[in-house]
Amino acid sequence: RASGLTRASRMIHSNVPARDSARLNKRLMNMKQPIIHRELALLHPRMQEAIWHLINDLNAAQARGEIDIAILPFETYRSPIRQDWLRDNQPKSTNASAWYSPHQYGLAVDFCGWKDEKPTWQIPTSAWELLHKLARAHNLEAPIGWDLGHIEHPDRRVLKPA
Repeated sequence: RASGLTRASRMIHSNVPARDSARLNKRLMNMKQPIIHRELALLHPRMQEAIWHLINDLNAAQARGEIDIAILPFETYRSPIRQDWLRDNQPKSTNASAWYSPHQYGLAVDFCGWKDEKPTWQIPTSAWELLHKLARAHNLEAPIGWDLGHIEHPDRRVLKPA
């Protein structure tokens, strides 16, 4: 298997009898907002290592005064239920349906600024540019021009489980 993410997705329904699975899905979809995962441990091992290095570089840049705000992950693994919820409820955040996003495979991370322990996407262009520069230094990509905080592993198509 490519990562432990298949285990994570199975855990959602592992203790639920098949007859109750549809009821659980409906209840999860009706949540105000499905769970946001920020755990790096849910990422593909190759992505996990690169993101650790990227976070360290971002922290060092902030310590040197190159940026005046912490830039950290907002979301790592994204469940298929959350992916569809975002597509249906916040169309400016994604165009992808469940299983068409590298988030479901642990191959993407959304970053944002953090101020007073709260996420913000209102950060200077220079901070986004630094995120992209440092991501490229760790062989990662920022392929979505309108989603400045989205960082992906370049092998996302190869590393997805079959």
